[in-house]
Amino acid sequence: MLATLALFVGLDIVTAYVIEPLVIGAKTGVSSMAMVVSAIFWTWLWGPVGLVLSTPMTVCLVVLGNTSPAWNSWRFFSATSRLWNPNSSCTSAIGGR
Repeated sequence: MLATLALFVGLDIVTAYVIEPLVIGAKTGVSSMAMVVSAIFWTWLWGPVGLVLSTPMTVCLVVLGNTSPAWNSWRFFSATSRLWNPNSSCTSAIGGR
């Protein structure tokens, strides 16, 4: 009985923190790491309710970041955003020529 409970809890944790963020993150345009971090953060903050709401809240923040200049700081969660251009030099990023 105890082994069954431990197996169920273990599989639930792996599913909630690893598998679902990877699958859902790929479909929503949010990076997998952002999904895992947001699930951990919202679960820590609100418990099980935060775990359930972590994906919708994170996706909403990414959509706001991609569409509204006021929420632009949330774009780092997006899997499609490029915060650093590897083809640019450091001096052009700072404003030099």
